Amino acid sequence: MLMAQLNLMVRILWRRKKRNFLLGLAVILGVASLVVIRSFGLGSEEDMMAQVDRFLGARAILVSSGGQGMGEWDRGQALKLKMEDLQALADEVADIEVWDPVQTTSAMVKANAVSFRLPIFGHSERAEQVWQRGVDVGRFFSAGENEARARVALLGPKAALRFFPSGNAVGQTVWIEDDPFQVIGVLAPLGFDPHGMDLDDEIHIPIETLMRRVRNVDYLRMGKLWVKPDRNVESTAESVRQVLRQRHRLGANQEDDFTLVTPQFARKLIAQMNRLFRVILPSISGLALLLAVVLIMSSLALAVRQRQKEIAIRRAVGATSNQISRLFLLEAVLLSLTSGLIGCGLAVFLLGVFQMHGAHTVLDWSAMGLGVLVSAGVGILAGWLPARRAGKLDPAVALR
Repeated sequence: MLMAQLNLMVRILWRRKKRNFLLGLAVILGVASLVVIRSFGLGSEEDMMAQVDRFLGARAILVSSGGQGMGEWDRGQALKLKMEDLQALADEVADIEVWDPVQTTSAMVKANAVSFRLPIFGHSERAEQVWQRGVDVGRFFSAGENEARARVALLGPKAALRFFPSGNAVGQTVWIEDDPFQVIGVLAPLGFDPHGMDLDDEIHIPIETLMRRVRNVDYLRMGKLWVKPDRNVESTAESVRQVLRQRHRLGANQEDDFTLVTPQFARKLIAQMNRLFRVILPSISGLALLLAVVLIMSSLALAVRQRQKEIAIRRAVGATSNQISRLFLLEAVLLSLTSGLIGCGLAVFLLGVFQMHGAHTVLDWSAMGLGVLVSAGVGILAGWLPARRAGKLDPAVALR
């Protein structure tokens, strides 16, 4: 009986295939956009997580000056993180294995008759261990060079190619503003950081050189703390917070004038950012599906009026009102569900095309399942009223 009804519904839908395709188009586009958007969101989240793992590491705590989180700094707070603060953390927090201070600037760099404005980073000799980034060519600067404020520099691989396209950067001289720096190494490639900054197109110099010779400042941009392997990063971060609050003489009601970033904090932040892909953008797909409900409902209501004689004949040969209602309801569900499956197929095809062109997407199977369920729900919602009206139709009235 059920198979006979399905065969009947397929024949009815096929007779009006062009109209039904247009009706199902809203469901197709709604489901396809839902799957594509969610899959892009998963791919984006994976990319950002990989960048965080590469840039931050699983055992790291970033301490930055200013208590404004990821927003703009308060100028007064930005001057408060000092080298002595990080040294005190290393002395008082036993779980810290090693640390590296960071200060930054932007300067005009010249060599071989070309010049570019590039970011300049000041690090200690411990940066190679703390940031897990060494050199591909040459050597890292030493503790002695840092203490002596030596004019030595490490070039990112892209920065090295800017000035020395032949590849012989080590031993050459670059001018940072008006000061000559000897190139002693080329950093290993690292790609982009979570903020989109190209880490391969920058220059590293000893931090004492940057703070005393280049910028003449006594405060830090940030520091990176590397936690011992068998210690908990979050509990260590809380110990760091307490030491810094005490050193900065912050009262119980005063907010931190620094920001701590741990891997767990970074992942929560990424999840909040991806809320756009998980909630907001998929709601656009909901508008298309809502439109599908209206279109299918209107079409079925029209079909009920056009097929009154067919309904009357079926009632005359013994079909009950429930059977008539079920016929129209199943017709709506079949149309909507088929459109949802086509939408899933379209989404898989589009994701394949995007991946061929270099986009990173991760097929969201839960979104596909949700799309199929929602498309079935659209059919039920759109078909219920017309089906009920068809079931209540008086055969005698319909045959007049």
